[in-house]
Amino acid sequence: MDFYKITTEGFVSYFVQQLRSEMKLTQINYSDEFLDPHDEIDNHIIKCQKKLSDYIVQNINSTRLTEDDISELYDRKKKEVFTLLDQYIEKYIEEVQVDYVDVDEPRPTTN
Repeated sequence: MDFYKITTEGFVSYFVQQLRSEMKLTQINYSDEFLDPHDEIDNHIIKCQKKLSDYIVQNINSTRLTEDDISELYDRKKKEVFTLLDQYIEKYIEEVQVDYVDVDEPRPTTN
């Protein structure tokens, strides 16, 4: 029985689509913060990885499976898929455009 509604290649394709959905990013640098030049890129990658994780969970055929079974299937598929993503992430980092905006004031606080 196939426990997944999507193939491994389908999960990778979903991730790449999410990743490449934003090829132009804006990073705001406030005067009271030190940000790494890749912070906005990293934030986008992490957001896409989270979406992929959720997508994997949504696409497990959970009929007649226990929570432990689902968790094990999720962990196994996530490990399998995430090991394939590095080449796409590296290519994205090379191609994405980041506009840096320096602001001469501290980050506004939210109350």
